[in-house]
Amino acid sequence: MNTSSDESVLLKNLKALSSVSPGIEERILQSERKLEVKTSKTGFPILVADGISLHSAMDPVTESKRLLEGLKKEDEERVFLFFGAGIGYSIQESLKRKNVTTVWMEAEAIVLRYALSYFDYSEFIKSGSLRILLSPILEQDLYAAFRGISGFPISFIAHRGSNQWKKESYEELRFIAEGFFHKKDVNISTLTRFERIWTRNFITNLPALSGMQPIKTLFGICEGKVDVLVCGAGPSLLLSLEEIRSYRERYVIISVDTALMVLWNSGIDPDLVFSVDPQALNSKYLEGYNGKAKIVFDPTSSYHSLRLPGEFKRGFFTSSPFPLIKILSSNPEEEIGVIDFGGSVSTNAVSLAERMEAKNVLLVGQDLSFPDKLAHCKGAVLEERLNYIESRKLRREYHNHKQMTALPVKHAPSLKGGTIRTNEKLMIFKKWFEDHPKKNPWFNLGREGVVLEGIPNPKFSEYIQNNECNFDVVGSVREKIERLCESKDGTLTSIGFENIDLRKRILSELTSLSIQLKGFSEKVKKGKVLSDRLYSQIKSEDRFKDQILKSLKEMDRIDEEVSSRKGLTEILGMSIQRTVLMITEGYEGGLTLEEKKNERLGIAKKSLLLYQGLEDACTLHSKLISKTIVQLSKS
Repeated sequence: MNTSSDESVLLKNLKALSSVSPGIEERILQSERKLEVKTSKTGFPILVADGISLHSAMDPVTESKRLLEGLKKEDEERVFLFFGAGIGYSIQESLKRKNVTTVWMEAEAIVLRYALSYFDYSEFIKSGSLRILLSPILEQDLYAAFRGISGFPISFIAHRGSNQWKKESYEELRFIAEGFFHKKDVNISTLTRFERIWTRNFITNLPALSGMQPIKTLFGICEGKVDVLVCGAGPSLLLSLEEIRSYRERYVIISVDTALMVLWNSGIDPDLVFSVDPQALNSKYLEGYNGKAKIVFDPTSSYHSLRLPGEFKRGFFTSSPFPLIKILSSNPEEEIGVIDFGGSVSTNAVSLAERMEAKNVLLVGQDLSFPDKLAHCKGAVLEERLNYIESRKLRREYHNHKQMTALPVKHAPSLKGGTIRTNEKLMIFKKWFEDHPKKNPWFNLGREGVVLEGIPNPKFSEYIQNNECNFDVVGSVREKIERLCESKDGTLTSIGFENIDLRKRILSELTSLSIQLKGFSEKVKKGKVLSDRLYSQIKSEDRFKDQILKSLKEMDRIDEEVSSRKGLTEILGMSIQRTVLMITEGYEGGLTLEEKKNERLGIAKKSLLLYQGLEDACTLHSKLISKTIVQLSKS
């Protein structure tokens, strides 16, 4: 480390930084504030900001060693996440350790400017062993910084001097990191839980989807003249049922599937029912319904739903972020229509209301909390199922308690004053409602739940009194929604306004995909056999030295053939997310300690895992596609 700042060292570090994080170097160079640099009693430079020393005035090096003592003794891969580091003594200490990736989150650009002037980090930055983030930190910055390492154990390390100087700024960095890892855990958990279910649902739903209309046909239908009421299934929905029924003719109603039977049993028939859940339980929300509402269906939702009796099934289907959507359309955004995905059926329903060009978007049942210690509205199917499964050891109170305590408890401002109990997952949705760009006014007409900042909360009756309604226009929009679904066959309208027969397109795409899978499956099987052999050879390297090189060349050829089928690997990849995350993020272990120590053996194991996953995916897709082709051919 230099005892004085060096401009050439700074520029070298910034050049390395710009190659991995474009734009960060400009923010560092634009920092004009001056900090005081003093010398410790052991002769090392220390930063002083607003009279506060960011390091030990005696010996900053010893201080940094003590900070990291006991953090990592094993051989496993690990991440050290620093919230501030001053001039960087603790960073330098962590970079000396094996199998440690260092991430430095810094709140002040001027601190980084000084730190990067005293020590050459360029090689560490280029190799990825040091990753630097500077406020303001966006979500995509975090994903980039933790790519490939978020599955490793992570140590959060606060810097004493930085916290003494600007406690709020550096604590905010920790909150950002905690929020990111919680959200990523939720996303990973969802991916690994539903990977094969999504695939099965999508392909099995195709025959039914061929008779539905793309959601794009609903876009703009309200022309800014009609209110859209979005009904969630929060506990407070019960309190609004009388008003929803009294003013029914004043708006179009979109119900989330969970709330459908609550509305139906109260004499309220919505116009649209939104369904996105891939679990089989999802179909229970629609059982027994025989009203006029039309379903808005995500292709990955439970296939059981579209096998129920009722006219509601002749509705609309949405686009999907999954590669399988190419079976339905080569241009989903233009031909099917895209709505914003906020992570729940309620956020999707609200996004649809906006795309319908509602005059105002009205919310009820969006509690995002647990009023009266309830998770869902009384009468919702999820709650009523307890009538059948309740026993002496599984009381409904216990079931409700489990729902409330499944995630860490949070408290948020309540519509009734004070605070109300919620959890981390619901807070993510709360933030979505608050931050989502609003093209039209939103009103939260619910009586209980969390306060949604920026969204007015008038009484239902007050809103009705203060807003005029053209009943004829509302009626014509509702009739138009019904007429859109009268066609027996689904069609897509391309950019050139050419109608496409959806059933014929699906059958053609599936037949083509089936043929491709047969040839691809053979290559994958060869790859699996070869990677298994290569793994065994590397494990017993002394016995198979001469054969390893030959196997590697064969493996390269197979890898090249498999990776060249990009479209196919993207489709198959969605059903092997657990395997992909094991390889890229170290999810659920993935490698043994021996494989982690031996880099070549670890690479061979990852190759074997990948080909095993691809083989399973080929088998699953081939089986499902064959069944669907038979169904479509008979219809």
